[in-house]
Amino acid sequence: MKHPSLVYLVICLWCWAPLAQLRAIPLSVFLGGSPPSASAYLVNESFEGTGYANGAWTESGTVDPDYSTSGLSLDGSECLAFTANTSSAYKTFTATSSCWMYFKVRFEALPSTAVTLGSIRNSSDTNLIALRLTETGKVRVLTATTGPDSVKTVAINTTYQCALYFISNGTGAAWLWETGSKVNANDSSTFYMTRATTTSDAARIAVYRQSNTGGNVYYDTVQASLTELP
Repeated sequence: MKHPSLVYLVICLWCWAPLAQLRAIPLSVFLGGSPPSASAYLVNESFEGTGYANGAWTESGTVDPDYSTSGLSLDGSECLAFTANTSSAYKTFTATSSCWMYFKVRFEALPSTAVTLGSIRNSSDTNLIALRLTETGKVRVLTATTGPDSVKTVAINTTYQCALYFISNGTGAAWLWETGSKVNANDSSTFYMTRATTTSDAARIAVYRQSNTGGNVYYDTVQASLTELP
């Protein structure tokens, strides 16, 4: 999989923690490079073919993993579509102390209140880090507490790429960017999140169309990895 070399909207969040516990999250990871080795992937889902390409997901609500990508600027010929509210899908993997998540997402309308687009969770389905979309088109990250909203806004009917990063000492980060746009560094604003109260290992990733979403939500190339996703 090749990711774009330019980033539009970048939302970087690090915990307040002693310097020895901080881990750098290099943005160069999204500027090209080799994908992780096959053994590093926890989830690598393209939605090509009938159903799921790489093993079944746990579904709730109205979920279509065979939706046509025609006109959606997504990958391949099929994607995952949520065509009704209160729908979700998650994939479980062997628990790990660190995890990257990557996905493409496209939404037809802004929600009436903030909704989650994607999240890394533990084996008890407790959120560890989530990327959320607000009713004003801002993006925020949710951990044990809610982070600040992004400076920029996102647009409907536009394909975005998203990445989440979590390690079990409470450090996390999240990014969202639009294909082919110039690096803006979030208008020189830096965002932080407070240290997550949970120290659980990551054990699943999830994508959603929640109850207050105003239109279909489409996902493609949903991945989780033990190493950085380029």
